[in-house]
Amino acid sequence: MNGKIILLVVMCAVAGISFLAAGFYMLFQKDKMIKNSGYISNILGAITLVIGMLIGLFPQMAALLALFYMFVLIFAFVVLYFMFIKKK
Repeated sequence: MNGKIILLVVMCAVAGISFLAAGFYMLFQKDKMIKNSGYISNILGAITLVIGMLIGLFPQMAALLALFYMFVLIFAFVVLYFMFIKKK
């Protein structure tokens, strides 16, 4: 395993744990929108950790896994964007 793959796995682990920590913090808030954001953050954290493990196990597929993860992040951003639009 080369240094780039190790760095990707470590960064995925750090990002996944950060998403999970932020998600659990948001789940204890009273506002319903913030709680929903907490669920999305927890899902992203779990996906990030899984992607990091998959990159570690299959380093030859790192580019494909990173592309899939970018689509997941775009989808999560779109969901959060439409969730927080003020309804008239």
